[in-house]
Amino acid sequence: GFYAALAWERCNRSDTATQAYLRVLRDHDRAVDGAGAPLTGEALTQRVTILEQSHFRAGVNLERQLDHDAALAHYRAVADDPRFAAASDHALHAHDALAAVALLTSQLGRHAEAERAWRRLLPAARVGDERAEVAFRLAELPARASDHAAAVRSLARYLAETPADPHTAQYRVRAQHGLALAHRGLGDDARYRRALREVVTVFRASGAPAGTPGAALA
Repeated sequence: GFYAALAWERCNRSDTATQAYLRVLRDHDRAVDGAGAPLTGEALTQRVTILEQSHFRAGVNLERQLDHDAALAHYRAVADDPRFAAASDHALHAHDALAAVALLTSQLGRHAEAERAWRRLLPAARVGDERAEVAFRLAELPARASDHAAAVRSLARYLAETPADPHTAQYRVRAQHGLALAHRGLGDDARYRRALREVVTVFRASGAPAGTPGAALA
């Protein structure tokens, strides 16, 4: 069952663990007990929680095995299946599933999917470092897609709308550097050089000390 799958995973037996999670999903994907009676109360909560977590752990292990589409399907099940609203700590698990989708689609270069995932994650992102990262990830998507004109607009808007604070400091520096590269991609050397010089200004305005993330770009 589910706990056996966890044990296989802890032993680094990813293939075996994946098959065990999939068996849990196949054999127990119903809200009834062994006699066919509907589950209620704590029994129902426990069942949907195990199903939800089986989807998530299957996604993690399938991602390790580079079966990306299958992994994404399991992550999305955690976030999208309305049955799992009754699972214990579902808001936290749905957050983690959305983050996994956003990161994986970004790594795969699926920019439209990544944008949808980051936008869904933004309201649920924890205030502080995580929300700052999600906002930057959205802003840099056109640059990742090599859409230089859109990248100029997106990164310039991000810099104009994002105040400098300890959470955003490194991302403002990266955005300014990305803005310079976008100008270069458009063949605008004058704006490229001007924006590149501005990286140092943005870094100094952030108040971040040398050696912190973003310092290398300045």
